[in-house]
Amino acid sequence: MSLDWIAFSVAAGIGILWMFVKPAIQRRSEIRKYGQELGEPFAAEVLYQGDAVADLSDRDFVEMFWREYRIDPRSAEAKEVIENDDLWDECAFDFRDPATGNLCSSGFVGGRRPFIRDGKILLRALYFGGSE
Repeated sequence: MSLDWIAFSVAAGIGILWMFVKPAIQRRSEIRKYGQELGEPFAAEVLYQGDAVADLSDRDFVEMFWREYRIDPRSAEAKEVIENDDLWDECAFDFRDPATGNLCSSGFVGGRRPFIRDGKILLRALYFGGSE
């Protein structure tokens, strides 16, 4: 066996290995940068000015990027805050994973006013734990 054949075999092996390893490395890098959706069972807190005002649960995948959530206010005052459609339009709410404390400030509301109907709300881009 020639030295050229051994060098070629090693290079080919490294190339094949890289084809499988590179996507995993890229995915982990994207998660660190942009965050990721929470797993099941879904639970998140809705924050307004740093205070938890409601809880999200019962995620339903509506379309490719849109998710519908059950939203439960934590108090009567909190109910008034989360039912203020102007605040949703202004993206005034943040979201927190109660298990890890990771934050999401990229989420935004969809649909027409009133945004909360029958205790449900349509949201997009709830990605937790990213650096951006």
